[in-house]
Amino acid sequence: MAVSMTMRGGVDWLRELAAALHTDSFAGTFYWTDGQLLNILEESIQYEDYLIYQIDGLVKKVFSYNAPKHYWLDTTTAFFTGTALTPTFNVRKRQLTFASALTEQTSITGHFYNMYEAAAEVWDKKAGQRYDAILIKAGANQLNLQQEYQHCIQQRDYYRNKIIRRVRTRVGW
Repeated sequence: MAVSMTMRGGVDWLRELAAALHTDSFAGTFYWTDGQLLNILEESIQYEDYLIYQIDGLVKKVFSYNAPKHYWLDTTTAFFTGTALTPTFNVRKRQLTFASALTEQTSITGHFYNMYEAAAEVWDKKAGQRYDAILIKAGANQLNLQQEYQHCIQQRDYYRNKIIRRVRTRVGW
């Protein structure tokens, strides 16, 4: 499955959070294609609306939206109330740059992906693959694959806990 340019950054960010490389293999099978990660992202989609607020002083061209830091915006789904202008996006910084100044309060609405939720899901799937991992001993050498399972569970719980503890505030204009 081909990933659109607007979602490429989201898939790459999920790869970082979940240590999901193209070359990951387990029991002879390769995992974590772009399509697999995109499907996991689709499960974490939220349709949200955020006010945008000015961050560049008097010019009123550069704005930010107060989505949580771990939300990824699919810019093709974004639309604005209060303006017909289309901005350029810096999704990781949650910034918008408009060609001309805005004159009234504006909000952004679109598909936001909860990256922590998606990362927890990937770690959960990794743990499921490694559930039956065993301790292998050959003479003085030892390979404990159970540690890999435990690491996946710890990482899953880490990202799930980050979801639960977040607090969202709205900032007006």
